[in-house]
Amino acid sequence: MQWWGWIIIGVMLLGAEITFIDLQFYLVFVGLSAIIVGLLDLGGVPIPAWGEWLIFAGMCLLTLLFLRGPLYAFLRSGNEIYDTETVGDIIALDADLLPGDTCRIAYRGTSWTAENVSTETIAKGRNAKIESVDGLKVKVVPAANR
Repeated sequence: MQWWGWIIIGVMLLGAEITFIDLQFYLVFVGLSAIIVGLLDLGGVPIPAWGEWLIFAGMCLLTLLFLRGPLYAFLRSGNEIYDTETVGDIIALDADLLPGDTCRIAYRGTSWTAENVSTETIAKGRNAKIESVDGLKVKVVPAANR
């Protein structure tokens, strides 16, 4: 394949990753491998066609196996900071909530999942106390009505 073909394919794969996929970094490394093979060809390195494909496949496998995981973990780390100041807050439920069941609630300007972690049903309109927060899930128990 011509050097420009490798680079075009690489750029298209990078563009597809950025445009259509939630940056899972699969196509990034495949695209970079294609671009590197194209640059090797452009630089005048004498590689037969089968060698270009072999280098491309090897680079794809190695980068996906050894670089994707650490890079993905590094870029996604620190995104799990949750507001724990909601613990102890009182909320009113819009539906009956049986023990162990969940329902959606609107709280602090966003939609949360409320899970009843007690052994008694929380009736519609009754207050519930937030015991803990796990992401966008609040674990609630019945609270005294005010």
